[in-house]
Amino acid sequence: MVSDDSVTVWVVVGASKGIGAALVGQVLEDKGTVVFACARQPSLSKPLTQLKSKCEERLHLITLDVTDEKSAEAAAKAIQDASATIDVLVNNAAIFESMIIATRDQKPGQMLDLMKTNAVGAHLTTRAFLPLLERGSMKTVVNMSSLAGSTRTYADMIDPKVDVPHKAFSKVQGAYRATKAALNSLTVSWALDVTPDTGFKFIALHPGIVKTEASYALIGEHGLNLDDFEGVAELLTPAESASALVKVISNLQPEDSGKFLDYKGNELPF
Repeated sequence: MVSDDSVTVWVVVGASKGIGAALVGQVLEDKGTVVFACARQPSLSKPLTQLKSKCEERLHLITLDVTDEKSAEAAAKAIQDASATIDVLVNNAAIFESMIIATRDQKPGQMLDLMKTNAVGAHLTTRAFLPLLERGSMKTVVNMSSLAGSTRTYADMIDPKVDVPHKAFSKVQGAYRATKAALNSLTVSWALDVTPDTGFKFIALHPGIVKTEASYALIGEHGLNLDDFEGVAELLTPAESASALVKVISNLQPEDSGKFLDYKGNELPF
């Protein structure tokens, strides 16, 4: 049982690889932290098992399927048994659709699958973990969003005079963008419901363009290499993104609740 009030307790959902695993590693750099890393099969994650071997007592691997309410309740119970509180919850679980499917060709079933994981999943875990967050000192919920979820940013691309590096992908990933826009909206809804005067902070956070396996695979569908965008757009390794994200999260204030921020702490348009 984590009983030391000086210990900061983080829960990272979607922690098996990429940004999630990097976040777990970055948080554990601070010896005053305990992390609960949640994934569908955390014991099969090489990054997590490697971290577990180094930080045995401070890292707990928790099984969690964000599309299953009973799984979320079981995860909350497992965390409660090991820790009386949660200080920071990071909802990072997400899935992607192919980047070569135009919006007009997107099947409703695929859209619903993405929405269930990317948006509803964060809502489900936040509800399940809320009692533990209420007992924590930081009371911080971070929904890992994306610039793809900024409706204003992509609406500007309708103008043919607008030319930005990611405009080439504006006709695809319609379902993914919709899920991240929904996640942003849910973030605001939570901030309105659980108001800042309670000490809570609900934030949508864009991690940057991160060089993950998923990013390389998605860009590769267009016959492109993500590395070719170096110099045109700022590309981050998972470790670089995680380091920046932890700094932003650690410095959040109640008045930031309901905002959409990037990995540098800059406010983004919804």
